[in-house]
Amino acid sequence: TDALIVERSRFESQEKRGTMQSKGYIVRFFGSTVGAIVGAVVYNRDEWEFYLPIRLVFFINGALPLLFLLPVVPYLLELDTHCAPKNFYSQCRELFQTVQLRAVWQPMTFVYIYNALQLTNAAWMNFLVEGLGFTAWMIGIVSIMGSIMAWFGIMTYKKFFFASNWRVVYFWCTALATIIALGQLILVFGWNRKLGIPDIIFSAGDD
Repeated sequence: TDALIVERSRFESQEKRGTMQSKGYIVRFFGSTVGAIVGAVVYNRDEWEFYLPIRLVFFINGALPLLFLLPVVPYLLELDTHCAPKNFYSQCRELFQTVQLRAVWQPMTFVYIYNALQLTNAAWMNFLVEGLGFTAWMIGIVSIMGSIMAWFGIMTYKKFFFASNWRVVYFWCTALATIIALGQLILVFGWNRKLGIPDIIFSAGDD
């Protein structure tokens, strides 16, 4: 999806540059939200009498993309770039020359370091299940919360911050993510229980 969007984004005007990509992510996270809700419902065997076995859930998860994508494959258009094909060495040389440009390597280095420091807590899900006794339904709720917030974030960015300076967007998004991540400490130390607040409120964690 990203490759197709990047290829076709060259035909966007300067004023609308990035609109296609933001719409693609809106659709993607909306589907993620729907999938999280359906997944939480169909595999809720601990609290409901009706549930689907996990192998069937995985089969549906793998079959749905094929069901929606295969019918449109014959209609995909190959864009004619009017460029002569180049060998592997020439492509690598041009790529290396492009990376040496300050307009390329500087933001690329920042994005790489930024994402490298976004370490996920591998033990968090295990803590929710083993430490706090979260059921499959509660884990599903956590996933739904994460998908909805991601979808809401993309919608908000497209609506209000699309033309904003990306440095400002990165700064405030990082600050907000840091504040939300501090909720993990509240849950780990049990401070929320002293105030009578349910664990699930602070369980979003990395999501």
